[in-house]
Amino acid sequence: MGIYIGGTGSANHLDDYEEGNMTWTMDDLTNSPTIWNNGGKYEKYGRLVHIQGHIQIGGTKPTFSSLSGTFKISGLPFAISGGIGYSGGLGHVRWSQLDWVGSSQSSYGHDNDTQITVGVQNSTKIVFSTCGQGIYYVGDLLKRAVHDDRAWNLEWDLWYRTT
Repeated sequence: MGIYIGGTGSANHLDDYEEGNMTWTMDDLTNSPTIWNNGGKYEKYGRLVHIQGHIQIGGTKPTFSSLSGTFKISGLPFAISGGIGYSGGLGHVRWSQLDWVGSSQSSYGHDNDTQITVGVQNSTKIVFSTCGQGIYYVGDLLKRAVHDDRAWNLEWDLWYRTT
């Protein structure tokens, strides 16, 4: 399907456009949590992909086979290609509701506000990174932060390149 951007001439024709919906899968789950919202929308403009995602948990909380390691989700419509640094794509979390403080959560030893960003790792996995006032580095959102936690919510935007 093609679209025209800024006019109807051939120079303005984008012949590689696609849009659709997706659902997310949390990696390493050992149960079936209650998911109030689990969805996403994407638009693909040539090699550039824009994702809007949302996961909201309530009732039965997610449990994982191991609490160590990074919280990851699958479900990208296209594998990432290229990228720089530690993440192949980068976006921001518009809304987060997590229980951060305490040794069993992902507080990284501080109880200040935590900012979350979203990226793509290993070409197909979405990961979330945290940074707060009490630390000077960015760390991965760990599975223990969302394991058997009260109802939580993540909503994000992400841009990345594909082949």
